[in-house]
Amino acid sequence: MNQNFVLILVLLIMLSIVNAIPHQLHKRKTKFGSCGLSPVLDVSVSPDPIVANKNATYTISGILKKDITDAYQVFILYYVDGAEGGNNQNFDICTKIKCPVKAGTKFEMKQKSLVPPGLPPNGYDIGVGIDTKDNSKFELIGSACTHV
Repeated sequence: MNQNFVLILVLLIMLSIVNAIPHQLHKRKTKFGSCGLSPVLDVSVSPDPIVANKNATYTISGILKKDITDAYQVFILYYVDGAEGGNNQNFDICTKIKCPVKAGTKFEMKQKSLVPPGLPPNGYDIGVGIDTKDNSKFELIGSACTHV
């Protein structure tokens, strides 16, 4: 009987100590990395995590091996289970930065994108990249991907 009383007392003390420790929720930051296709862009997004059917602002920067000219565009792609989502967007890069940007020179830009509705809370991918505007001549000069 004394052993049960001691065990219950110890459990209550441990429970009160655990409740006294402040709980911190660690926000997981979305980290973009290599897509394996081209030089990696530095990308961050706000809000983080993104919210479906709302605008997200992407900060895109990097140092590329090719000049950025008005022949290129920025794209943001949303993938669910490997299939492209319904809100893949292309943007004229030279409306956000002064073109041309010489190879080896750092650039930085911000781009808003409407996040598609119906993205699951997890299990989707985002791809950000710079390629040619000419659809017949795909040339990816920088990219970054993430899985959320």
